[in-house]
Amino acid sequence: MSVEAIRSAKTDDRPTLLALQSYLQAPSPLTLDAALTGAGVVLVAAPNDPPVPVGYCLAIPGDETAWIAELAVVPARRREGWGKRLLDTCCRELAAAHEVARLAVAPNNDGAIKLYQSLGFEQVDRRPGFYDSSAALVFERSLSG
Repeated sequence: MSVEAIRSAKTDDRPTLLALQSYLQAPSPLTLDAALTGAGVVLVAAPNDPPVPVGYCLAIPGDETAWIAELAVVPARRREGWGKRLLDTCCRELAAAHEVARLAVAPNNDGAIKLYQSLGFEQVDRRPGFYDSSAALVFERSLSG
């Protein structure tokens, strides 16, 4: 895995990213489309030759807070560090214009929670009914310093 394997998404990546969305609890094709056309930041992990995305991180910028809306890695490539590399790179890019990164996760997604905590995210809220039938834990991380 090399640093060059993380890159900005291209419009041509859309079909692969839509397929990756199927692994999310609450995918939003409309959010992905908006981000791909400039309303957000979309980074992909594309280590193959040719470079086909195996994961992506999508962030929606706000004034001081950026919302990490989606982070997905194909199951066969999980536990290889792609999620961590994507999220860390995304946070570094967001730090230039934002003070805080925030995200939501299902309370039973232990692997994701451990990943977020390993990158300095702390739980700040619990939102009942965030997902269709379940709550979400809200985590955030300072992007300064």
